[in-house]
Amino acid sequence: MHIHRHRRQRALAAALCLCAGLAIAGDPPIAIAEQVAIDYTSGAGFGDTMNQRFAQTFQVRGDGYLTHLMVPVNCVTSPVPTLTVSIQTLDSLGQPSGTTLAVQRARGWRVDSVPGTVGEIGMRMIQFDRPARVQPGLYAFVLEATGGTCQLWYGPQGDTYAAGEAWLDARARPFLGAWNMLLPRDLTFQVYWKGL
Repeated sequence: MHIHRHRRQRALAAALCLCAGLAIAGDPPIAIAEQVAIDYTSGAGFGDTMNQRFAQTFQVRGDGYLTHLMVPVNCVTSPVPTLTVSIQTLDSLGQPSGTTLAVQRARGWRVDSVPGTVGEIGMRMIQFDRPARVQPGLYAFVLEATGGTCQLWYGPQGDTYAAGEAWLDARARPFLGAWNMLLPRDLTFQVYWKGL
């Protein structure tokens, strides 16, 4: 009798721990902003030798954290570059302001999305160790590479993501105008968000 009571108490304690764990974990992140179409025939290099970087503005509709980003990028070069992804606020012109909410760096070989045998290109995940805390509004992610170059594939021509726009910076000066004004495209991306 005494043994059965202890077993029941342990089972109840385990069930309570499991329930508490599930409550703490909450819902998984969801894609809060995305443009997933890829132009498999077009891409551009960025990084040291190219002296340029890319950005995409996007909309957030709720309080929470930006947990990770998916992009079709390939950084397998020699020497191996470091890819830097930052989440930034926007300035009064709607371009990345330089004010960083989160930043994540990854060695190039971790984000290899070289075209496969059927000509398709995979999305690679950049997970933020310290997710950006955001409120509803517009933000940007910025892609940069140092110590080498990376290749980025982007979306088809046209305004495929109406809630934001892509930007190109040749680093000679700050982001001066929307990339869409030069070549009407958006980047290919998914931004994942976890609510409070």
